[in-house]
Amino acid sequence: MKKTSKWIDIAVTAAAVGAIVIAIAALWTVLTTEKGDAPQLWGISLLRVVSGSMEPNIPEGAVVFVKETDPEDLEEGDVISFYSRDPAIMGEINTHRIAEVGTDEKGRLCFITKGDANAIKDPYVVYGENLLGKVVFSSALFGSFVNVAASKYGYIFLVLAPLLLIVIFNIGDIVNIIRSEAEAELDRESEHEEDK
Repeated sequence: MKKTSKWIDIAVTAAAVGAIVIAIAALWTVLTTEKGDAPQLWGISLLRVVSGSMEPNIPEGAVVFVKETDPEDLEEGDVISFYSRDPAIMGEINTHRIAEVGTDEKGRLCFITKGDANAIKDPYVVYGENLLGKVVFSSALFGSFVNVAASKYGYIFLVLAPLLLIVIFNIGDIVNIIRSEAEAELDRESEHEEDK
């Protein structure tokens, strides 16, 4: 029973430390990102989808994982995230599927995109310099988690709760260490008295 309890303590502590490290890495990434850029960690951006233009494949509220990709490696059917050139949403990040790969009148590589739920293609082409990357994974469930975590109370819970779990599951060890130190101090004092 004691051995099982020790393994539970280790597992809970490891999970709590992992949650804290992830939360700190996410906070650091957001704080060090230039205004207008998407936060990136190891070449991956996590973006929350705020419209239904890619439904049903990527529902509103889902999170997409976008990997930095060389524009030359993209092909028709890939879902990409890019900084929009549309004056209505200029500079905002958009996530749509590549409907066509082509070149403009100057011979530059460009992509014509379209939202899966949209009836028409996007009116402005995407160039390599507008590209954030290719969507490699999406998750509506993770999106729900991120929505909670993005709130003030959610973030506090994700940082404070793991810290409390570490303390709670290790309180016995902490008490034993304090008790051992106190007993050692008493032993040293009594030895010192005996030497007199």
